[in-house]
Amino acid sequence: MFYCGNGVVAVADENRTNRIAVIIPARACQTGDGDCHICFQCLPGTFRHGPGHRCGYRSPAFQQPTVYAKDVFFHPVGIADDIIEYMDDETGDKYVVIPETVKYIGPRSLTGYSGVYVSDDNPYFEEKDGIVYTENFERLVYASPSFVGVEVVIPDTVKIIDYMAFFDSSLEAVIIPDSVKEISSSAFENCSSLTSVTIPDSVTTIIEGAFWGCSSLTSVTIPDSVTTIGNYAFRKCSAMTNVKFGSGLKEIGESSFYGCTGLRDVTLPASMREIPDAMFKFCKSLDNITIPETVTKIGIHAFYECESLSRIALPNSIRNIKE
Repeated sequence: MFYCGNGVVAVADENRTNRIAVIIPARACQTGDGDCHICFQCLPGTFRHGPGHRCGYRSPAFQQPTVYAKDVFFHPVGIADDIIEYMDDETGDKYVVIPETVKYIGPRSLTGYSGVYVSDDNPYFEEKDGIVYTENFERLVYASPSFVGVEVVIPDTVKIIDYMAFFDSSLEAVIIPDSVKEISSSAFENCSSLTSVTIPDSVTTIIEGAFWGCSSLTSVTIPDSVTTIGNYAFRKCSAMTNVKFGSGLKEIGESSFYGCTGLRDVTLPASMREIPDAMFKFCKSLDNITIPETVTKIGIHAFYECESLSRIALPNSIRNIKE
């Protein structure tokens, strides 16, 4: 990035010869007549700096990137009015630039983008190696889906892997440090190339859909520290043949292993009290399951279409089986 004056930031290649986007902060715009009092020689295209206003500069080199100057947060879905979005004309890839005014990134705000830049002036977020973090590197907010065939080592400052942080990424392996306490909802959803994940003893909660659709993930070990696994956490991990539960697991959500068609042998921990609805639904290869004496309830469709499961030894503790 480099600066054009009056707070304007241009994003360019390292030689500053190919300007690809520009950040125009609110202070660079005069609200009265809608004109931007900035040096237009810095700008590579046509810019909109607020609803109904357009700057009068055009360049054939880059067609209509959109720049906003309104000081607002991200909306819960989509991109807010102060975000720059642009497209690579050759590849069709879409990118986004987070300016200094953004303080909060809402759920799903950055999905669908091949890459993200963060303004050097933004005090709330940092970008490193294609991953966006909060400024203290304690929360991993977003990872570019362009990780192809790589192993990601998450920094040991991170405490939370945020909602949909790695959604639809092509990474193959991820190492989660001991600092992480929570893997949020859909954090690794649709990471179809992910074959290996290391979950440390520090994690206490795996929230719903965290690994949904990780169709290349072959096994997972849940450490003793995990007390809660949310709904759909490992749904449709079709290559998974083995799961090892830790002794601390107390609550597990419905459909948590739904459609894990390769899963064969499962031993549930003695800490469990209930097998939830559709937990192993469509686990067509499941041929053996060990249920501890602590389980008192089996939910509806818990073993629906488990066609390889010819018999189940039910402990005397079972009091309720939903139909």
